[in-house]
Amino acid sequence: MNPSNPTAPNAASLWSPLAQPAFRGLWGAGSLFFVGNAMQNMAASWLMIELTASSFLSALVQTASFLPMFLLSLPAGVLADTIDRRRLMLRIQGVYGLAALTLTLLALAGWIGPGGLLFFTFLLGVCTALQSPSWNSAVSDTVARTELPLAITLVSMTFNGARAVGPGLAGVLCLRDRAHSAEPSPLKPAVRTSCAKIAGEWRA
Repeated sequence: MNPSNPTAPNAASLWSPLAQPAFRGLWGAGSLFFVGNAMQNMAASWLMIELTASSFLSALVQTASFLPMFLLSLPAGVLADTIDRRRLMLRIQGVYGLAALTLTLLALAGWIGPGGLLFFTFLLGVCTALQSPSWNSAVSDTVARTELPLAITLVSMTFNGARAVGPGLAGVLCLRDRAHSAEPSPLKPAVRTSCAKIAGEWRA
């Protein structure tokens, strides 16, 4: 009698939580967020070096990114237990998206400085810290109890993979941008003009 391979069922069952549409959507969105967040942190540190050539301020970018997680873990956990998690995550993602878009436009227009970069990095870190407990709790709502350990394993694999892939992708894009920085581009003047127009209309 040939013994069966004991690792085959475990290897196949690792992906079984993805059969649940709710978890599959949450896992896919989380994967994109993890990678994008890692890319943003890398790009922010790179930009701070280009703006100031200060290794201290570059390290301060990482502090601004991760300090909110240390400060807000307990309050965020209370919010996750007392407020509708879905609405909370949607609102936080709205603030995150608006802050990221504003930071992008200011950077493209050349209007971002060290203080502004630290502020927006801290704000994005606050959004991540406030959202994390709700997102982690939502994982348990999308799979059966027997599949929860597998779902947590998949999320952990994605998070750790994003920490490796995200900075690498950001580095490639930053190098590509630096290689083309000497070429004239209408993008920066156009963004600067648009921002000035919006600011003028806001004051009016």
